[in-house]
Amino acid sequence: RHNYTMFAANVKCRNILQRLDQQAGGVGGIEKDQVELFAAFQIGHGIAAADNGITAKDQIKILDGSFDIDAANSAVKAKNTDDTELGNIYIAGGIFTIEAEQDGFHATGSIVVDDGTITVNSGEDGFHADLDTVIHGGTILVEKSYEGLEGKRVVVNGGDITINASDDGINAANSGDDGANA
Repeated sequence: RHNYTMFAANVKCRNILQRLDQQAGGVGGIEKDQVELFAAFQIGHGIAAADNGITAKDQIKILDGSFDIDAANSAVKAKNTDDTELGNIYIAGGIFTIEAEQDGFHATGSIVVDDGTITVNSGEDGFHADLDTVIHGGTILVEKSYEGLEGKRVVVNGGDITINASDDGINAANSGDDGANA
């Protein structure tokens, strides 16, 4: 049912990313139904994309690595309009430097960050989830955004978070029982 791609990156990842991009027919980014990236040891991924940096229909799981993404749209995007249980982003760790004209991280499902060092400069939201944005830990610096953390519900259980936003720093866009905006 799903096109699933997983990489154990203990070799030069630039070659792996180029092969994945060629398979996906991308224009500088990664696009698959599911993408899972993890590293046996610290490696670097440099992505410059004319659209989204990393895109998946069902889910994106990033377990470790170093990512430098410059995207004309969103840097990391999971979008599934057919199944509300999908379109999720999970970050277990890693180092991220994000430049995005739209959102740094965008999910039609949920975004969960367990750990990592994440720096985002975005034209729209640093983190945008149609469902939940959940931060359990890590160091997050949203240097520039319209809204820093946005979701139907936003839950911060830990971490070191700094947000610079031209509108809301944290926006639980539909968290009330009455359905009104927060």
